[in-house]
Amino acid sequence: MPNEQSAFPMFHLHFGLGQKDECEPASLYLPANHQQIKKALDSIDSCCLDECVCHSLSGRIGQVADGYRDMGQFNRLNLLAFQAVELEKQGLFLKYEAMIEATGCVDIEDAIELAGQMEEYFFTPDVHSCADVAREELGVILCDKDAEFITGSLDLEDYGARLMQRDNLRLTSGGLLARADHEPIPDLGPPGSEQEQNQEQDTTEYQQTM
Repeated sequence: MPNEQSAFPMFHLHFGLGQKDECEPASLYLPANHQQIKKALDSIDSCCLDECVCHSLSGRIGQVADGYRDMGQFNRLNLLAFQAVELEKQGLFLKYEAMIEATGCVDIEDAIELAGQMEEYFFTPDVHSCADVAREELGVILCDKDAEFITGSLDLEDYGARLMQRDNLRLTSGGLLARADHEPIPDLGPPGSEQEQNQEQDTTEYQQTM
């Protein structure tokens, strides 16, 4: 069962005093308080996280969980989990997930920093395609009647794709994301990541339409 403190745990960590096939692991849901951490350590007769080895980490911020291996980063991981729970309480976790996905963030420190930048991004959860982007734009610049009339004469996918390139928008699995200052969304992934390649492709395609 999840820790009593974590009604909606962000991460589930298994760790032990040796490698996975050498010992019974401890199980800990994050965020966790001092007592919960001590209880998990006591279950494997350990007094210090630094002497333990990470066996596995799963969680709702999957990109970050996939890259976690160093128990020396535990306190930062736990801090991130506390931040994410607070965002969930504020109804902002879906937006945060979109920020993690759009930036390609895999690093704990980058994820912590992003959690403090919520006001620097706009998020529209009901937009899932280039055509949706086009409809949103037309709904802003035209009255409903005119927007409905024009949509029948436009290639909405192409128009929406051009808007995304012009305004540095990014579609995620949760919705549409953009920086409030209209600057490009940063690439926080490793070199050669999918996000980096997508950004380069978007820039090239937009320059070709100029």
